[in-house]
This record gives sequence, C-alpha cells and structure tokens, in this order.
Amino acid sequence: MCLQNPGFEVDLTVATDLSTYYEVWYGRLDLARAKRDGQIVLRGPRALQRSFPAWFTLSPLAPAVRQAHSQQRSSG
Repeated sequence: MCLQNPGFEVDLTVATDLSTYYEVWYGRLDLARAKRDGQIVLRGPRALQRSFPAWFTLSPLAPAVRQAHSQQRSSG
C-alpha cells in the first residue's frame, strides 16, 4: 500500500480517513462493515476489490483487541 503514487499505474485505490483505517487495522472495526457502511471505498477492478481483505494485513495485536472489545460489549 502506498500513501503516495510511486509512478506506477494504480491498480486499486482505497479511500478512507486515517481514523477508520486505524480502527480497521487495529481490529476495532470490521473491514467488511466499514466497506458496507461506506467508511472505506475501494476503486478498481472488482477482482482486486474482492481480494483486498485477503492481502490487507491487520495489526499483530488485532486478535487481542477484538477479544477485549468483545468482552467489554458482553459485560456492559
């Protein structure tokens, strides 16, 4: 993923704000939900849009963050 165009043709563009990107990467917000809600917009060939979740790497801490978030929701 590039924050600036490296001079090659762009295959897929991911449009979002930094806060949403961070929330998804950190595991606090589900990628599919963010896409469905329009918080993340993918522009490019459908095949690349469909494959994006497979190559978007979450934070190594995401599983622990998701577990803690789930526990917080269930306890109160």
